[in-house]
Amino acid sequence: MVKIRLQTLGADAGYVEQKLGPELYSQLGGMRAIAEFRLDAVERAGRLYDEAASRAAAEPEMTAHGLLVLQRTLLVCEDLGALINALANEPDWLRFTSYAAWELDETFSALVESRLDVPELWLMPTDKAIYQEEGWTDAQRRALRRLREISARELEQEIEMVAGFWLFHRRSIKNVMHGFSLVPACFLLDPPGGGILSEQVDLIQKRPFAASLVSELDDDKQTVITTTYTVDLTAEAVAAVRKIAAGAANLLTRLAEARRFALETNHRHVIGEEFANQLGAPDREALAGILWRRDDD
Repeated sequence: MVKIRLQTLGADAGYVEQKLGPELYSQLGGMRAIAEFRLDAVERAGRLYDEAASRAAAEPEMTAHGLLVLQRTLLVCEDLGALINALANEPDWLRFTSYAAWELDETFSALVESRLDVPELWLMPTDKAIYQEEGWTDAQRRALRRLREISARELEQEIEMVAGFWLFHRRSIKNVMHGFSLVPACFLLDPPGGGILSEQVDLIQKRPFAASLVSELDDDKQTVITTTYTVDLTAEAVAAVRKIAAGAANLLTRLAEARRFALETNHRHVIGEEFANQLGAPDREALAGILWRRDDD
């Protein structure tokens, strides 16, 4: 692992408890394995979809494999949302283990709307922290600011894709996980059709797709509000979702490792070299003198 560390903190026997808590600290160590497990599950479902497409399988089978990809992608997005929910503001184990789906909606919305600061979540150094670091040259400070800007931009772009997927698909795909079915397009378009459901969805869109009705109780009006969702399950859409899964797994791993690395090395700010290849040669040369390498277990 290669990082740049800033501002050493004072530590005592209660340091882990004070900054993170032993439960979250332990959980961070396993997040890479969890991300890899989730991504493997997405890729297995993706291969099933590809294999079914190669033999022109019936539409219900294609729909089922596509929905598996979306379900498993939603799970890795949920892992990421739960970790961000736990780490935002003061770290809290209960916010990682006990949350409602709407709370993760709020977490992802806050990220997209910049109400949660991505560089702060990933412990990237502020301008003040960079300026106060002793023994660095002006060239090193300039290079680190540029690296932080590039890293934040890359993270924010990836977060925007993950958050968009979660916010758009969470209700319909979560319902599938809880046993509510989606209807493949063939049952809506082919005789005898799907009755009122066929009238409520866009039947012109490219197949395969699926449709679902999600009903929610409005307590104030004492009425049930039903929303119709359609889920694009074409090869292009499924391929895009697989990329979102990879992005969510990457974000989950990088966030956990940044937090754990800072805690274990007793530093307030850290930043990785993952995007240093986007810097010019003079900036990369300037950063070389302040990189710190640690061999992971």
